[in-house]
Amino acid sequence: MKDGSPEGAAPGGARYVDDYGPRSGRGGSVWKLALAALSVAIGFAAALAIRTVMFLVTACQRLLWETLPQAVGLPCSALVVCTLGGLGIGLWTKRFGGAPQPLSSVMTAVRTRGGYRVQNVPASVVGFALPLVFGGAVGPEAGLAGLVATACSWVSDRLKRRLFYTSLRRRSARPLRQRRHGCVERKTPGHGRTRMEGLGRTGPGHPRPARGRDEDGRPRTRRAPPASPAPRLVLYTLAVLGAFAGLRLFALATGAQMGLPRFDAMSVSLQDVPWACLLAAAGYALVLAYRGATVAAAWLSRKMGEQPVVKATLCGAALGALGLFLPNVLFSGEEQISVLMGTWTALPAWVLIATGVCKAVATPLCLNFGWHGGHFFPCIFIGVTCGYGIAALTGADPVFCVVVTCSVFVAGVVRKPLLVVGLLLLCFPLEGIAWMLVAVYLGAYVPLPRALRG
Repeated sequence: MKDGSPEGAAPGGARYVDDYGPRSGRGGSVWKLALAALSVAIGFAAALAIRTVMFLVTACQRLLWETLPQAVGLPCSALVVCTLGGLGIGLWTKRFGGAPQPLSSVMTAVRTRGGYRVQNVPASVVGFALPLVFGGAVGPEAGLAGLVATACSWVSDRLKRRLFYTSLRRRSARPLRQRRHGCVERKTPGHGRTRMEGLGRTGPGHPRPARGRDEDGRPRTRRAPPASPAPRLVLYTLAVLGAFAGLRLFALATGAQMGLPRFDAMSVSLQDVPWACLLAAAGYALVLAYRGATVAAAWLSRKMGEQPVVKATLCGAALGALGLFLPNVLFSGEEQISVLMGTWTALPAWVLIATGVCKAVATPLCLNFGWHGGHFFPCIFIGVTCGYGIAALTGADPVFCVVVTCSVFVAGVVRKPLLVVGLLLLCFPLEGIAWMLVAVYLGAYVPLPRALRG
């Protein structure tokens, strides 16, 4: 600096107090390392807790649908299990609440309030897990989004609190006279003493100094500039890296993987291109079926009023009845896609298409009748199974059929093309990006009947 003061200090040797601790020196390095370690640890713990919840949900599914029926020696009846599950979901929601909020509501809360918090975390975890365990045609992303947003808000609160107390300790370490008058300590050149400079007090008994001057008439010392947001961004990045480390460690320890499966590369020939119109029309028909089921289920739910037990039980009975004839209607479809990729050729085309259509009706029914969850994973499964069904009928490339049908349908339901492209790239090959983009924007912007909008 021009007056010979060290970088990061006020002019003339005055000392700044930073919100993130001292800006230089050994103490500053220790505080920065401590905050970095805390960020990584919090992110690691939050991710490990969320992944443990999903692991327990999968274990309960296998216990209820595979282990217990084999131990008893009786086939597992989807009608009985889903009906009892609906009764349990309704009773739990009526007594404790905790139903997960839709993904859109969670994101709106994060944007408007700067965070998302669940009032009763244990009740929310159970309310999120029950529909998945009992075979609901809903996805885990809504509950996971709420838990992840709560964990991120918790991490942010802890980091802000740690930064606040760090700043408080640094300020409280100054002499009492400095804290009272808002002064900074300045060493007087050529003397062994220090003098105090700052804003001083104003009010009765403390006349206001001239503008730009302190009580003694000297130029007022500049205050510390506001802290840069860069340190906080670094801490949040470290928390995310800690979360990824927690997920990776859990996968290595348990062998459990999470996420959508990847499809093989597709080979599209000129003979397959004419089928694109049929595939797009099939995806649009699925959108109409899904939207129509959503409107009908919402209307019926309003007519029935506040009866969570009755509505959840009736939904479970209807879901179980469909599951007796079409088992893949049950569950979110995440694991079913992996199984279907290797077994779709052994199933009739009408079974595949009927499964997709029935699931397009079952998912809105679950979402409106108390089986709360998400719709992304079920919608992807609907597009995949109907795409395979059309491939079985036409003989076109199966991955091409799946990409076009699924892209049109998911985009028609979500109506956010960029989000859909980012989501589908997790499972579809990059060779189909051109067909995916065309299908996604076609599905997102093709108009819907007025009664099915919203």
